[in-house]
Amino acid sequence: MISNHRAKKLSNMLYSDEQIDKEKITQDFLLFRECLESLHPSLYRYRKQDEFEEMLNKVVESFSEEMKPIDFYKCLAPLISFIGDGHTSILPNSLFIEELKNKSGVFPLKPIFVNKRFLIAQNYTKFEQLNQNCEVISIDGISIKEIVDSLFNYIQIDGIGNERKYRKLERSFHVLYTLIYGPKTEFIIEFKSLDKEGISNIAVKSVNTEEIEQINKIRYPEELYKPLYNLKFHDDNNIAIITIRSFLNGKKYAKVFKDKQYKKEGKLSKFLKQSFSLIEKKEINNLIIDIRDNDGGKKTNSILLYTYLSREPFNFYKDCYIKKKCYQFLKKNKKIIDSFIVKTLPKLSIEGEYYKFDNYFFMKSLYKTHNLKSNSFTGEIYILINGRTFSAAGEFAAINHNSQRAFIIGEETSAGYLGNTAGHIVRIELPNSKIRLFIPILQFNNNLDSDKSNHGIIPVYKKEQTIDDFISDKDSVLEYTLNLIAKKSL
Repeated sequence: MISNHRAKKLSNMLYSDEQIDKEKITQDFLLFRECLESLHPSLYRYRKQDEFEEMLNKVVESFSEEMKPIDFYKCLAPLISFIGDGHTSILPNSLFIEELKNKSGVFPLKPIFVNKRFLIAQNYTKFEQLNQNCEVISIDGISIKEIVDSLFNYIQIDGIGNERKYRKLERSFHVLYTLIYGPKTEFIIEFKSLDKEGISNIAVKSVNTEEIEQINKIRYPEELYKPLYNLKFHDDNNIAIITIRSFLNGKKYAKVFKDKQYKKEGKLSKFLKQSFSLIEKKEINNLIIDIRDNDGGKKTNSILLYTYLSREPFNFYKDCYIKKKCYQFLKKNKKIIDSFIVKTLPKLSIEGEYYKFDNYFFMKSLYKTHNLKSNSFTGEIYILINGRTFSAAGEFAAINHNSQRAFIIGEETSAGYLGNTAGHIVRIELPNSKIRLFIPILQFNNNLDSDKSNHGIIPVYKKEQTIDDFISDKDSVLEYTLNLIAKKSL
């Protein structure tokens, strides 16, 4: 037990003393606002314009005569979260992130949230008692609920609703907590065992992100590599299970995530061709498609998968738009204007403040009516989703949900039901604070019967992991699905 002990803040972290005067902060803020209003085509998709402007005004009122860049970041990041677009992101100065790699200061536990409770998924400390059988109650005297509610303001998803942010927070908690609450040499953790009474306190030393990578290799090697695509057959009830962790092809995934071992994965199109050929040969009647933790990838790959499933020819997208102001803004700010924008925009039709893609250029493969594969699957389909199902994976789930082609099982997605804003992303660095802003410029609208929704894809059968499931490493969602198939087969 530890009493009368306070966690110590690091005094030598980047920007601990550096200040930017109000004039320069205001310059950065005005550019930040201009970027969003000129480039982002979905700024008011989920929020009213006056709501967003009210938020902007409150931020301006909060400026002091001098501010640390990290404090300015804390002002801007909640605005990005408020928009409700998961592809729009904001990061502090790259040097700050780089310093977290080399100097201690990062919170040393990775959570999994079960029923809103902080259970320990990965432990980067020397204390073995901080294991999967523990619940963290507070950090440095602040309750987990208060911390989570605060960090939700910095998590981006499509649409509105904090309940869908838990899965995304799990991935970034250790770094995000450090950014918002400050790097420290040690943290005071209040925790309790799930099978014993009583609450304990322990002081744990901070780590850096390089140390986390090294510890992962030793303690959690199974987490370092998981095949992107997998097909297996279940002995009972004539079931095939396809798992797709990304809609990126192997080489692209390896490049994006800087992991060479994924180069061997190959193209998803080849995997699908082989898989559905085998499924047809085995005369499978029930197909489970697991896209949990799939945060998207290549849109044409998600469309390709649906050509093996749909009962009739289909259009995947209703339309796609880009703001008219986009080209002028990029030209004015001397940003690199690629051939896509130069060649395409002048040839598009105009609707109000937007250019509309009318079956032109690279969009042709997305806009066209897609025909079914000759060996398309005709049996029952079950799609597994969770809070990390995003982007192209979310679009795939939405199309299946709308057509009622599949039973959707699991948790509501962080992807929006209506579509997303993605494609080309413009990177802007604010000149004084060096804060980096990433803005997608293409608004994709899924081809759905409804055009009103501010939520994700809601499962037909809601099923979430319990604490007992987590402790016993039980995949209760898959088990639930197998039982559902068994009942339908009776």
